[in-house]
Amino acid sequence: MDSRAWLEVAKPLTDRIALATGLARSTIVAAMILLIGLIAAAILGRLARRLVARSARWLGSLQPGAMSVPHFDRVEKAVGGAVYWLVVVCSVMAATETLGLPVVTAWLSGVATFLPRVAVAIVIVALGTVAARVTRHVVTSTASGANVSSAERLGRVTELALLLGTVLVAIEQLGI
Repeated sequence: MDSRAWLEVAKPLTDRIALATGLARSTIVAAMILLIGLIAAAILGRLARRLVARSARWLGSLQPGAMSVPHFDRVEKAVGGAVYWLVVVCSVMAATETLGLPVVTAWLSGVATFLPRVAVAIVIVALGTVAARVTRHVVTSTASGANVSSAERLGRVTELALLLGTVLVAIEQLGI
């Protein structure tokens, strides 16, 4: 939405606040955008964390007792934090555009175009970690069933190889 459109939507309210405070309407609209953005960021961050938590529980339910997904709370916090900060940056960008600060808006636009890459890289690492652990369990179970003497080691090597590939894909996604 264009900054002029925001001003028109909020005109009746901002006129009253401007009379009461003596501030410019664009400043009041920018403050409202920031407030709404912070509320939306908190809500969407929590929703993202819940989605990751439910995904972890679902993955754990595929083979109950056979595999756990440790340290998934860190992934949950990282995804929630990434969503939170992406929404905050977008709301700050909209507020600075409303205030008419093109330099700040341009810089934040660059940050906002990079944040989705970071979010995708985090998702790649999270899914790769889960896939590596599932594969390790499958390889270890299969090798143990075939009476391979170093079944646990073979499972760990498989997990490590998948984690390495996951990290390389995530680094490429970041453009490094």
